[in-house]
Amino acid sequence: MEQKQFRGPATFPGSREGWLKASLAWLGVIAFSSTALAGRWAEDTFDSIASALSVVFPLRQAGLYHIFAFGAEKSVHVTMFFVLALLLWNAVPERFRHPLVITLAGTLIGIGSELLQAFFPGRDPTIRDVLINGATTAVGACLASYFYRRQSLNRVSITAELKRS
Repeated sequence: MEQKQFRGPATFPGSREGWLKASLAWLGVIAFSSTALAGRWAEDTFDSIASALSVVFPLRQAGLYHIFAFGAEKSVHVTMFFVLALLLWNAVPERFRHPLVITLAGTLIGIGSELLQAFFPGRDPTIRDVLINGATTAVGACLASYFYRRQSLNRVSITAELKRS
């Protein structure tokens, strides 16, 4: 019985046009995350979770509420821009599939997202967030590149083995 191998994020099936549509939809999610409404929803959600956890671990009384809130906020950046890197990797033509190209695109999108926050009350654009967005996009692009190359090498070795037999 043949064992299936994990092929990584760069091997999801689908047309480039489908990946492009998914990337554009994800850009909409990123843009929405810059709004005051999204900020309010995120704060309310974290407050609800922190209140529920306060029975077991009182974050506010321990003086850790702001540390955990900061971590939760930054984890949203990490998730959004990691996913963006994987989507862009699959959406762009193969000749542009390079970690630097994807990282540059993600960083520019991160800059735009932070600048968009300047138009919404209660939102604060920061250089730190641009750096987090760019670094996370770089990690996602490098992982996609690694799995893409690994998949390509597997195809070459399978083809060579088939020719030998």
